[in-house]
Amino acid sequence: MLVLFCLLCLIIALAFIFFIKGENFAQKILTPIGLFILFHSFIFFVMPMLQELYGISRFPSYLVSNTDSYSMFLSVGSAFLYLIICTITVFILGKSGLDYSVLSSASLVSNDNTKLVKVVCIVFIAVGSFVMFGVVAQYVNQFAYFMYNRINLLSGYGYFIKMLVFSLPLSVLLVCEFVRQNKKNSLLLLIITFSLVFIISLLLGSRAQALFMLPYVLITYIFISKTKINYRSLGKSLLALILIFGFASSLAKVRDIIKQDDAVLSKSAIAEEIELGEVVTKELQASFGHAELLAFVLDNSDRYEFALGRTYVAGFVSFVPRVIWPGKPLGGGPMLANIVAPGSYKLGSKEGNSSLTTGVVIESYLNFGFVGVFVFAIIHGFLIYKVTCFGHRLTKTTDIALFLLTTNFLSMTIVNAEFLGAFSAFMFVAVIIYFFNNVRIRG
Repeated sequence: MLVLFCLLCLIIALAFIFFIKGENFAQKILTPIGLFILFHSFIFFVMPMLQELYGISRFPSYLVSNTDSYSMFLSVGSAFLYLIICTITVFILGKSGLDYSVLSSASLVSNDNTKLVKVVCIVFIAVGSFVMFGVVAQYVNQFAYFMYNRINLLSGYGYFIKMLVFSLPLSVLLVCEFVRQNKKNSLLLLIITFSLVFIISLLLGSRAQALFMLPYVLITYIFISKTKINYRSLGKSLLALILIFGFASSLAKVRDIIKQDDAVLSKSAIAEEIELGEVVTKELQASFGHAELLAFVLDNSDRYEFALGRTYVAGFVSFVPRVIWPGKPLGGGPMLANIVAPGSYKLGSKEGNSSLTTGVVIESYLNFGFVGVFVFAIIHGFLIYKVTCFGHRLTKTTDIALFLLTTNFLSMTIVNAEFLGAFSAFMFVAVIIYFFNNVRIRG
C-alpha cells in the first residue's frame, strides 16, 4: 500500500509540471518550480518506494517491520501537501516559466565585473581547499577516527568549508566562456575545480556535496547552448548524473570498508550496517531518506518539544561566534539527531557528536508542527516565484551565476539540507558575488 500511495503522489506531482509555462516538458522541468517538484518528489515519493522494494532502511528494526505504518503514510502525505501548496502559490502569483532567450543572451555579456567575480571565486576556492587539505592531512593515518569524529574536528572551519561553494558560480562563468566564447582554458579550469571540490568533499564525508557542481554545469550548458531543450538533451544530462553518482557510491563503499577495518563506524549511534538491497539505493537513502526520518519524528513526539523558530534564528545569527553568545540556538540537524538517537549531539562534547540533515519539510514541522509545514510551503512558493521573476531580468553572465545559485538553494538544497548550514553558505557566497558583481570599476 505504501508503494501505491507514493506512486499516486508522484504521478500527481509530475502532472503539475505540465501547467508550467514552456514549449515542452523538458523546458518546464528546467525552471525553479520544475526542479523543486522533481527533487522534492524524488526524496519523498521515489525514495520510500525504493526503500520498500529493496528492504533498505536507516532503522532496520523500524521501517522493515512497519512499512505500512500510519506514520509513514502521514510523512509522505505531509510532503505531498507541502509540494501542492508551494506549487499552487507559484501558479497563483503568475510566474512559473522562463524565457530561455534571456538566459542565452545574458551568457554573451562579459565585462570587467565578470573577470573580477571569477578571480574572487578562484581565490576563495584555493584558500578553502588548501586549509581543508591541511586538516585532513593531519589524520591521514587515522582516517576512520577522523570520519567518526569529523563534526568536532572540523569545528571552527565552517567558513573554509563554505568557500568551496564558490565553485558553483565559478562553474557557471566557465561554462559560459567555453560554450559562447570558445575559451579552451575555461574548460581546463572547470575540470580542475570540479576534481578538487569532488575529492575534498569525499574526504570530508559529504557524498551529496561531492556532486553539487554537476547540476550547475549541465543546466548552464543546456540553458545557454544553441541546442534545443528537449527530452534528448535532458536525458543525456540525467544519465551523466546517474553514472557519476554510481561512481561516488562505489568510493563511499570503499570508505565504509576502511572504517570497518578500524572497527569504527561513522554515526554508529544512529545507523546500523545494512547489507540488503542495491548499493546505490543504500547510498541514496543515507542522503535522501527524509520520509523515513519524518515518520520517526512523528512516531516519537515524546522525545522533543517544538523549536518555535529557534533553528531558523540559528541560521540568521550563524555569523555570531558562540564565544560571544554561548546560548546561541542550534540548527535543526542536532535536534533531529537527538530525537533519533538521544544524546548523540552534545554541545561542547569533544568527540562522537553526530548530526542529521533535516530538509525543509522536517525542519518546518520540528519548529511549528503541521501549521509550520503549511505556512512555510506558502513562503517557499513565494520565494521560488521571486527568483523566477529575476530569471526574466538577466543581463550578463554574473547575473546567471546569481540566478542559478539562488535557484539551487530554493529548489534543491533547502529541500534536502538543514536550514542553518544551507542558508549560511548561500548568504556567504551570494552576498560576496553580488557585491563584486555591482562594484564600480574605474577604467
